Amino acid sequence: MSRQEPSITAADTGEKQQVIDTLTLAFTTSPLVRWFFSKPSIYLERFPAFVDAYGGKSFEQDSAFYVGDVDGVALWLPPDVEPDEQALAELLTETLQEKKHPPAWSLAEQLDAAHPDQPHWVLTHLGVDPTGQGIRLGTARARTGTV
Repeated sequence: MSRQEPSITAADTGEKQQVIDTLTLAFTTSPLVRWFFSKPSIYLERFPAFVDAYGGKSFEQDSAFYVGDVDGVALWLPPDVEPDEQALAELLTETLQEKKHPPAWSLAEQLDAAHPDQPHWVLTHLGVDPTGQGIRLGTARARTGTV
């Protein structure tokens, strides 16, 4: 029996929580993310809000995608659509220990400086649920042929 190749589907706002849940699982062991959200309880409580503030506008722009049963996801911001910088700043200020503020703000400034001057897409998040890793989800093709 052959396995059906997964396809890429645009996520709608009703699937937003599932997408954020997948990303929360995907980034559980990311050294950078866990530096920001070092305690498990803080990570589980605050990381979903970080995903929403950084890439949540992709749902409004029809540029949030998933593969399979929301096993892998990608959040893209189109040109001229920015993350919710106020929400990000508030979240990180409230979440990070004071001693982490200078390196966190430095990283944010460096990332901002690295953006091209011309209009461009930003991939805010790309992740796979750990149970879906290693099964070739990255070979998926768009259902509509437009992705």
